[in-house]
Amino acid sequence: MKKLSIYFSAFLCLVCICFGCGSEDVSDYPPSNMRSIVRFTLNPAQNGGNVYVQHIATIDQSKKTITLKLPPHLDLKNIRPEIVAAPWSDVTPKSLEAIDFSADLIEYTVVAESGKKAVYEVIKDMTYQYAACQLYAVTFPGVADPETGEPIRAICNENNKTATLKVPANTDITKLVPKFELSPESFNASFDKPDGKAYDFTDPVKFAVTSEDGKKTATYTITVTTIQE
Repeated sequence: MKKLSIYFSAFLCLVCICFGCGSEDVSDYPPSNMRSIVRFTLNPAQNGGNVYVQHIATIDQSKKTITLKLPPHLDLKNIRPEIVAAPWSDVTPKSLEAIDFSADLIEYTVVAESGKKAVYEVIKDMTYQYAACQLYAVTFPGVADPETGEPIRAICNENNKTATLKVPANTDITKLVPKFELSPESFNASFDKPDGKAYDFTDPVKFAVTSEDGKKTATYTITVTTIQE
């Protein structure tokens, strides 16, 4: 029996050696050397009132450059980019940390688990042009709503590209001056008929909106009706 017990103990030791006898200890692995920035994005949510569309940077891993195409109107003093770095690495400045992008040199340092570093330089390309052409609302600043006293205003129906404004019965609809409101994504879009001029709205008037980059055009029909007392 003693000899059998010895053999059984030896067998258990062999099983433990072959199968690890438990979970693997990750500390046995060497520290990771991964130290890259894999995504660099400027989002409207974290840069409200300044950034109108998402800007995704182009990253050159060989040159360690981050090229971000931005519109020239941006206030660069307080930019909060969202950064995704390689696993087990730390990036400085941190993701969503406010940075002054008006500086001549902007760098991000990525430190691997092993302590090795990679430094990325941000290249600003201030030539971005907006691609949308959405007319959001139309207002007649010179015509007041009898109930509220506020200027007559209507939100455009984006599905059929129309807006209908109701004005008091005594309004001269042959000489109405509209003011246009574009969607944020349509910044700097242009019109075939500019606002600030008087138009005859006896019949519906069409206004064509062209995106800043010149690649898209949408035509909106503006209709004016009178409020019967």
